[in-house]
Amino acid sequence: MDLVSTFPDEILHKVFSFIANSPTMIGPSICHTLRPLSKICANEIDSKIGLWELCSKDLECDFYRKREHDVVGAEALPIKSIKRVRTAPDRRSSRLQPASPKDTYIKKYSLLMLRNQTAFDVLQELVVSKKKSLSLARLRSLLREFRPVAINRRVRSGGTYLVEVTRARHVKESIILKCVRHLVEEC
Repeated sequence: MDLVSTFPDEILHKVFSFIANSPTMIGPSICHTLRPLSKICANEIDSKIGLWELCSKDLECDFYRKREHDVVGAEALPIKSIKRVRTAPDRRSSRLQPASPKDTYIKKYSLLMLRNQTAFDVLQELVVSKKKSLSLARLRSLLREFRPVAINRRVRSGGTYLVEVTRARHVKESIILKCVRHLVEEC
């Protein structure tokens, strides 16, 4: 299909950044809209290394930054996640490595969703615990520990971070309000 091969990777990425709700959804929206058109189109998209590298960079942030803060925001975002996220050292066997740029993106996307689910599970424990209850400091350290976390995404268990914070037990309403304000304004 000439449509995919004629456009540079940056233009395709920019077009899909307008289609997707958040940067983490650019890759899935490419797969769900362009790949089903034909086998030729799917093969061309799968082999576009630059496009999948751009999509992989978008997994570091779950929201679109404002234009006037792009330069400042890019320096403030963490490039690498913490050590706890790494589950195993990188294997060197070519058989175990992703075969294409799309497979590399799928692996990174899966790690983001796993990290998101793990952070949500820890948040659920804080919300229902009486001994170690939710506080603004604990929420901040949780988000810092598992970053980047896609807080605007629903996790597999069906909840969102905002709903889970509002369900907190054994906590004053002022603390819940501070946590909600942190999630809405700062994350």
